[in-house]
Amino acid sequence: MAKLARPFALLAIVIVASGAAAAQTIEDVTTARFEGRFLEAADLGEAIGTSEGYALAAQALAIYGHHLAETKEEKQAVLSRAVGLGERAVELDDSNKLAHQELAHAMGRYAETLPTTQALSGGYAEKTIESMKRGLEIDPDFVYGHLAVGGWHAKIIDAAGFLGAVIYGASEDAALAHFQRATELAPDNVIVMAGYAIGLLQLDADDFRGQAEELLARIEAAPKEDAFERLMHQEVLRQFAAIDG
Repeated sequence: MAKLARPFALLAIVIVASGAAAAQTIEDVTTARFEGRFLEAADLGEAIGTSEGYALAAQALAIYGHHLAETKEEKQAVLSRAVGLGERAVELDDSNKLAHQELAHAMGRYAETLPTTQALSGGYAEKTIESMKRGLEIDPDFVYGHLAVGGWHAKIIDAAGFLGAVIYGASEDAALAHFQRATELAPDNVIVMAGYAIGLLQLDADDFRGQAEELLARIEAAPKEDAFERLMHQEVLRQFAAIDG
């Protein structure tokens, strides 16, 4: 019996070792996202099953859903999944600033696929800013937290104008303050420059066009190895095209 047992014991060791080698890591997730394999990154992050893994999965899906999904149905399906993963990230670790940020990211992008009345009745404006602010409570110097809050104010002003200020407390001053803080913290960050440029055009394309063009010039001169950086560059160009068209 001992002779028969040994091969099975060795087989068990091989199986365990193979499973360990195949186990995904956060580095695998970030590499896939960096290279633009967003759906794969989401699957890898979800498989890890930690707050960080879920947050990165939500991030990858929010990027894909907004920039690359080809139909409204695909966008909503992808972004709905992103929201669910963001919620799981927060549930597992409420102190994870990235979890709150990516939940807000996913909810905001999902809300953009809905009719305005449905987005408003669903409370997405309030939910997203609440998550963003929670991320900044955890880390007041969270670069992407400041960028996101600035973007929220700019988007609300762009969509609702005076009513956005009255109903949600959105303001141009708050948008600019958060954009400027993000820039102070990461002056050469392409994502920050792109988000800032888009926000400026949303706030007032006439008054801030020159500043947005300066940011675009810096973006175009910067190396963009990250797939998300390239997508954000294209988003800035689309914003300018929409204004000029």
